[in-house]
Parts: sequence; C-alpha cells; structure tokens
Amino acid sequence: MISAETLYDDIVSQHYDRDHFDLQASSHAAGLAQLRQSGFAGHTALDIGCGTGNFLLKLHQAYPRLQLWGLDPSQKMLAIAKTKQAADYVAGTVETVAFAQRFDLISFHFVLAYEALEKLLDFTARYLAPNGTVLIGTTTMENFPETFARCDFLDFDLLSGFVSNPVSFDALQSRIADHGAFRIADHQPQVKTLEFPTRELLHEFVFHSGWASDISLAFKDQFEALINGADYPYRDTFKSHSLLLRRL
Repeated sequence: MISAETLYDDIVSQHYDRDHFDLQASSHAAGLAQLRQSGFAGHTALDIGCGTGNFLLKLHQAYPRLQLWGLDPSQKMLAIAKTKQAADYVAGTVETVAFAQRFDLISFHFVLAYEALEKLLDFTARYLAPNGTVLIGTTTMENFPETFARCDFLDFDLLSGFVSNPVSFDALQSRIADHGAFRIADHQPQVKTLEFPTRELLHEFVFHSGWASDISLAFKDQFEALINGADYPYRDTFKSHSLLLRRL
C-alpha cells in the first residue's frame, strides 16, 4: 500500500489546489465561521496535515496577528505552502514530531483517512493550550454512497485497511466521547451533490485529487472499468462534517 507521503509527493501535490467542487474550501469556510461564532481570540495555531497551506492562508486573512504553524509529511506540499503563506512549517506527522509549546488552535481537515482519530486527539491533548480550540473537518465512510454501492469489490472491512475514517458520524461522536479529553461544542454537517460531466473529470477526481487516490490505485482496473462504464453526467454525494471541540 502506498504511503501518504509518497501519494501526495508523487501524485496529489500536482492536482491538490484544483479543489474540484470547492470541497476543501467549503470545509475551511465552515471552520472559520465556527471560530468566529465561538469568539476565538487566540495567538497561535497549528494546522495538522496543512497540505499546500490553504487553510493557513485563510487563517491569516481572518486573524492577521495569529502565529501560524503547519505540519505535513509531504515535502512537495509544504514547498507549495511556503509560496502562499508565511508560517513555521514542519515536515512530519503526529507520531514523529514534538513541539516546545502549546497552541490556542489546533486544526486538521480531512486527515482522518491517514491518521487514527485517537492518535490525533492524543497529540492535540498534549499540545493544546488549556482554553484552546480544536477544529476538525472530516468525512466518514458514509461518503460517496452511490459509488460505494457500485463497488462490489469493496466493503467496510476492506476499506478500513486503507483509511481510518470513522464508519459514520455516530461512530465519530462515540470515539471522541470515549477518548475522554474533548467535547463537541459545535457541529456543522455539509452535503454536496457532485456532478461529473465527463469521464476525464471523474478519472482525475478518483485517481489524482486525494479523496480516494490510495484506494483507487490499489484497485486500478476495477475503478477504470467503473469510470469507463458509467453514464455521464455521473453524480454522487459528498458528505462531510465540521466540528469545533473544547477540552472537558
């Protein structure tokens, strides 16, 4: 199975900022709205899985005095991020880095596919300031239901070997509660209908966007057959969740 670092260095970094259907942008906007509504007035922020720096850029625009850090395993993604927004960028994961300080805000958008929730929450509990805020943007395995229904070669057990996304939002809530360090202070669900007018756009989304690239590469022939045999425009549903957490 291809590592997240290799996947993003070799494939996704070249396509990531196209953000088809504004899926990343919509999640970022929801998180920023939650921050504003919460009255956030912190001084430091760490974005885990910062990618090409888009959320850090938006944080800077909303909170110009905020000191920013970005963490990502992909050197190519970080190289792009450095051209957009000044921040302290660190190459690595929550398992390989340590910080000498705590942060008023820790965020991670769509990282649960690659890092287990419990590891992310352990790391966050260690480095979040006492009155800090946590922002999570994530999907669950309830995402892309129409495509999943066509993939008779996949099931939840098999998917779990590739991604660590929670099976459902109920499961996500339960795992946060079971962890015991945080409570959900605000939850904003998002649902979008995605329409792919051409085979080429669906192919790029499936193989290159990062949303399903690791799974599609592992089952390349099956996904190629699905794409070639689909009727266009092809439609599916994107379901995500934006959560604001507080310490218990």
